[in-house]
Amino acid sequence: EKFKKNFEYVAEKIKEVEEKDHVRNFQPPISGEEIMMLFNLQPGREIGILKEKVKEAILEGEIGNDKEEARNFVISQGKKLGLILQI
Repeated sequence: EKFKKNFEYVAEKIKEVEEKDHVRNFQPPISGEEIMMLFNLQPGREIGILKEKVKEAILEGEIGNDKEEARNFVISQGKKLGLILQI
């Protein structure tokens, strides 16, 4: 019985670690290169900020995990940062 409880505890901990890894490794459906093209930007911190905002919005359920929603979200967030859409 004790062995079974320990096994279940370890199995639950493994599941928690796997879920955290999945979230940490999650990549949004829009790339940094695509964001740079949208706003005619060079690599920089704005790209990272926008990618992180998209990732958070998807993981929080604010937007769907698809390219079109991510693109529209990036455009609106970029405008809030003062970026000008180039496409």
